[in-house]
Amino acid sequence: MAKMRLSILAAFIAIPVLCQAQRMEPSKFWEVGDKARYVWTQHFDYSTNVKTEKNEWEVRGVNETEIWMEERRGLRTVNRYYDLKQRGFTAWLCWAAIGQCKSSPALRDADFPLELGKRWVNAGHLQGETFQAERAVEHVVEAMESVKVPAGEFMASKISMAGKVTGKTNKGTRFALTEKGVYWIALANGKPLTVKFQYSNSVPTRITLELESISFK
Repeated sequence: MAKMRLSILAAFIAIPVLCQAQRMEPSKFWEVGDKARYVWTQHFDYSTNVKTEKNEWEVRGVNETEIWMEERRGLRTVNRYYDLKQRGFTAWLCWAAIGQCKSSPALRDADFPLELGKRWVNAGHLQGETFQAERAVEHVVEAMESVKVPAGEFMASKISMAGKVTGKTNKGTRFALTEKGVYWIALANGKPLTVKFQYSNSVPTRITLELESISFK
């Protein structure tokens, strides 16, 4: 009987923990001084042509509508902006292209609260330094699981993405590509944080991103 009571008690304790693990929502967003550092690796043609660099961003300013960060990778430094109303990024350092990318509307890598099976679509105009394009990508929360990266082990939402991009370069050359990926978002001190990203497109290019260190208030 005593063992049965302990089993029932353990079950009741586990229920709120399980429910919390199936739903993720930040209690706050980034503050001035918050900083994340990643290892960024790009495979240009699925061969041995590989480039690895440090990729980091640091929050420089926050107001009622926007969070301004400074993002650095290799020799490039650009402004990275997060729109608090749209809950997404309007500017960042391009992944598969050179320079800064801008999105209208904002690109939402997470549509909080994150729950198993949740779907959303990022569709809009993408402006780079050497191109402009229309992009439509669907995101799906696939699982809530533990993921290990150089910065440590995190309980995270695993999100898959798949879509297409059509556009033209500044020289007028038209292009079209498909893209897909999977990434993991966790909470650090209640703040959302991408801890790992695996991306590929039909160019072909593959990119991986793994969190190396964080410094959050």
